Amino acid sequence: MVRFTIFILPILMTSPWAWADSVLKGRLLEKGAKLPFGNVNFYVLPEKQKITTDEKGNYEVTLKDGAHTAIVNLPGYTKTNLDFTTPLLESLDILVEKASYNPYETTVQTKANTVQTSQKNISAVDASKIAGTGGDTIKAVQTFPGVARPSPLSGEVIIRGSAPEDTSYLIDGHSIPNIFHFGGFASVVNTDLLDEVIYLPGGYGAPYGRANGGIVGANLRDPKYDRPQGYAFADVINAGFLVETPLGNGWAMGLTARRSYIGDVLAALEKNNSSFDLTVAPYYYDGLLTITDKISESKKLRFSAIGSFDDLSFVLKQPPDQDPSIRGDFDYNYKFYRLIGTYTNKLTEDDTFRFSTAYGKDYVHVDVGSIFLDSNINTTSVRTDLEHRENLRNTTRLGIDNQYWQGVVKFNVPAPGAGSASPTNNLQSETDPKEAQIALFAEQKTGLLDDPDKWTVTPGLRYDHFKVTSEDYMSPRLASRYAFNDIYSIHASTGLFYQPPDPQYSDSVYGNSAIRSPYALHYILGAEANPSVSGFNSVTLESDLFYKDLERLIVVDPIKRYSNSGTGRAYGAELYAKFLLNSGRNQWRGSLAYTLSKSTRTSPSDGSYLFDYDQTNIVSSVLSVKTPSLWQFGFRLRYVTGNPTTPVVGSFFDADNDNYVPQYGPKNSSRLPDFFQLDFRFDKRFVYTFWIMNLYLDIQNVTNYKNVESVSYNYNYTTSTYVTGLPLIPSLGIKAEF
Repeated sequence: MVRFTIFILPILMTSPWAWADSVLKGRLLEKGAKLPFGNVNFYVLPEKQKITTDEKGNYEVTLKDGAHTAIVNLPGYTKTNLDFTTPLLESLDILVEKASYNPYETTVQTKANTVQTSQKNISAVDASKIAGTGGDTIKAVQTFPGVARPSPLSGEVIIRGSAPEDTSYLIDGHSIPNIFHFGGFASVVNTDLLDEVIYLPGGYGAPYGRANGGIVGANLRDPKYDRPQGYAFADVINAGFLVETPLGNGWAMGLTARRSYIGDVLAALEKNNSSFDLTVAPYYYDGLLTITDKISESKKLRFSAIGSFDDLSFVLKQPPDQDPSIRGDFDYNYKFYRLIGTYTNKLTEDDTFRFSTAYGKDYVHVDVGSIFLDSNINTTSVRTDLEHRENLRNTTRLGIDNQYWQGVVKFNVPAPGAGSASPTNNLQSETDPKEAQIALFAEQKTGLLDDPDKWTVTPGLRYDHFKVTSEDYMSPRLASRYAFNDIYSIHASTGLFYQPPDPQYSDSVYGNSAIRSPYALHYILGAEANPSVSGFNSVTLESDLFYKDLERLIVVDPIKRYSNSGTGRAYGAELYAKFLLNSGRNQWRGSLAYTLSKSTRTSPSDGSYLFDYDQTNIVSSVLSVKTPSLWQFGFRLRYVTGNPTTPVVGSFFDADNDNYVPQYGPKNSSRLPDFFQLDFRFDKRFVYTFWIMNLYLDIQNVTNYKNVESVSYNYNYTTSTYVTGLPLIPSLGIKAEF
């Protein structure tokens, strides 16, 4: 056949109709994704004829019969040279391959008009391939400076020496109970449907509140309107899918769901552990449905439904040596859902109005031995935001941030400070708590010089009302940024932040109904640089000095159960560097985050002591390389100073409860060994004509380093041993995109 073609082609070229005109039709499409290129130009040689596609990527061109070459050179795509011959071809679809593949690309970035001076940003192209994150964009927050390492399997985010409960989690501006599933293996929402991730470590503006630590949030994006598309994936940790499609008349829909089986993996890893029998493995579900209506160029309506469910159950075959009263089944269920409606209206070129409301439910069930907790809370929240740009120098932002909740809470738990669980120590109650948290905020961003972006000052004021504690507070905030030039800038911020107490602390049975809200004063001074470094495409350097005064902290009180007699301090320095380097045909990305900090607390019973999560040195380093053959390799290294711990110096026998009670030394006067972990990830992408396959391997704790998480004692506290964390966990997966 090849010889016949070579023989016959000259005859065709010299035939009477060889130089006649032929009409060639086709489409210009992205290879693998089938995305049409609308309203773009490409060329045909030797005629040097320019061809322009229509909105749907269709083209039609009249050519002289003979040999031709189509030349397509689009930004972000591999240059394509396609040879063809007319009139042998009457229809030709031209497929163009992306130079870098990330079809579900979350834009995670600082907004151009942001006034949050310490806000960090990372693109999803970087985040989705960071080793140890499992492709989860929100987990990339763990690579930022100021983020401490949490307890194993907790999923907490601990920011700049604050307590885990001092971090607020938001989706589209509405509070959710947690941002990660049990174990911290994945966030509670599929990050491929995110528009941006918000990470505010401190000193944030008046639109945010009720958190003395930091803010971690996610804003959802609209589903894609261009065509039906999606993916399905499965790996060792979980499996799921995502589908997006236009619905017509300005409507579009996105649907995603995931189910984990990490519990089965952990059960296999712990099968030789005689202390536990994982009769029901831990797992999680989550799902997200979002529907958007683009009413007009200036108006948009979006509805979202988010659900998350976590379950962990096992049987204690033997009670813990420290507390024989705890035996039998252990059950932990944690679930929530939110229904969110958002209306956005760009009233004028300078005025934007946003209204958003959410309704949902938070449910917690814990049952271990004689201890149980059932919490069933209904929550409603409303948020409005009006932004007015008076001119290039002045922008005003006004809004409300209200939250209401009520429900039923039942518990049988040890009294604060009681130690072991027993019928004589436990507190029992069934309550129906109600709360209204009302907030108004105002913020004014002003440029002080002829160049409105050179020196900006942003004062803000927030009013909060907490019904459960009958408190009203005014919280002033102030932020400023000065840019010396396009490369160097400095920033500073300060503010007062109030956080309402968690419901258990103000409960009349378990806590103290006279408890008040803790508050914090934040002070931040920092600098940024984007220098031009020879050989590098971009280099970013950032540093922050921070100091926090933590006042009226809630601590255990021997008389009142809880009181506001605690105080705290947290201070430190942060360094953050990242780079992008195109070397040859390979692309290198990397970042280094270092935090040096100290966090202390004081209470009447313990005096001054190191905070439970005081971690002097926190290092997180990320490096990845992308090759032209669609391979990508990445490493993440983390080193963290070990957490403080309180040593046991003796024990005595409690005849009433038939167990030994430990005697402790000074609070948090010892430390656990330092933490070290190296993670690895590689991805290989295969691009076919109308779909894409991605194979990946994500390995956590490549060196199988035995990190110490706690100290375990025998029944009378005469001997001890270290409890180590998770071993090497490989996750091999496949993802098919269409």
